[in-house]
Amino acid sequence: MLNEAKESAKEVTKEIDITEMKNFLLKQIDEIAQTKVLVRAKELGASNIRNMANIAQNSDCYEEFKLFMAYKKVKGQGKGWGTPLPNTQGKETLADKVIEHLDQINERCSNDKETLKWVSQYFGYLYWKRVAVTVNLSEKQL
Repeated sequence: MLNEAKESAKEVTKEIDITEMKNFLLKQIDEIAQTKVLVRAKELGASNIRNMANIAQNSDCYEEFKLFMAYKKVKGQGKGWGTPLPNTQGKETLADKVIEHLDQINERCSNDKETLKWVSQYFGYLYWKRVAVTVNLSEKQL
């Protein structure tokens, strides 16, 4: 009976950690959305974001994924992931902000597998936000 109570306490703690991490991710996504860069990054389609979630799931380690994200930034050069954030005089891009967020996720995790799971979740939330922003923009234009 004591073991059951311990296991139950572990599950509750784990759920709190999951909820905390999800809330953390959602705040990060809101931070990006508030910059309006998701509207300005026209070459960054929702499927491109969703693809990043899949790549995170298939990466072997966090540094591998981070390197791929840096590649996407350079490849974009002012478009897509390389879209400059407002009020940064072009010095910070969407990719820079995403990499900053991913590093924060990595700091909270105990290993690469856990980090990549949450990185994938991050891109899932970013995908939802991108779709929502696009639909809202389309409705306003009607």
